[in-house]
Amino acid sequence: MHLGQWELALKDCESCLQISPTFVKAHFRRGKSFLGLGHYIAAVESFLTASELKKDSKEIKDALQLAMLK
Repeated sequence: MHLGQWELALKDCESCLQISPTFVKAHFRRGKSFLGLGHYIAAVESFLTASELKKDSKEIKDALQLAMLK
């Protein structure tokens, strides 16, 4: 993600989620990857899932708001 390789980052997140579907960080980073690719609806969905799993995260809520604005 930090290198801007959104497709590779997304692939890594998908692999993580196959192993552990409730891994919050993978849902969050999946959302960030979708944002980087310009897939805003998918980003919102990923951030919503992350938010449901970790309700008290300001970082997730902020990312969700950003995705919804786009």
